[in-house]
Amino acid sequence: MYEIYCELRDEKGYKDSDVARITGITKSTFSDWKSGRSTPKQDKLQKIADCFNVSLDYLATGKENSETYEILAKLLEERNLKAADVCRGTGLPSSLFSEWKRGKSTPKADKLQKIADYFGVSLEYLMTGNEKESSVQPESELSNVYFSLAREAQENGIDPRDIKMAIEMLKKIREEEKK
Repeated sequence: MYEIYCELRDEKGYKDSDVARITGITKSTFSDWKSGRSTPKQDKLQKIADCFNVSLDYLATGKENSETYEILAKLLEERNLKAADVCRGTGLPSSLFSEWKRGKSTPKADKLQKIADYFGVSLEYLMTGNEKESSVQPESELSNVYFSLAREAQENGIDPRDIKMAIEMLKKIREEEKK
């Protein structure tokens, strides 16, 4: 991904400092990226893609709408899910997936991150099919739907005690149904 960034930067005749000024991203982010110490977070990658008027797909792979939808399709197949399941689990509109599949658009970084979170993979994996060892999530053994729901609860300020209470109530209801 960094190599593609360099190509785009050089084509425009920019230096890292120019891109930093245009995007509002610190120069240290670029030097950390160059040295391999880190990769910018999705919001910064989106700013960089916007700076060069390319999609995140292009920034990641050098191709528009390249592998990302194919990777999503593979994840759906492996987990026996449909795009509608992901929409329900993430709150994303179904039109996002159909436009993406047809190559009409590529989801922005925040939406791609929601999809990656739903599947328990990194944004980099969703975009390139490659997972860095350090970013493999050990909790991926649990169903990603549960992580998506937990994240949604946290984002909406739902107290964990309320979740526990709801679980206990559901257990009691199910026990009553069995009788």
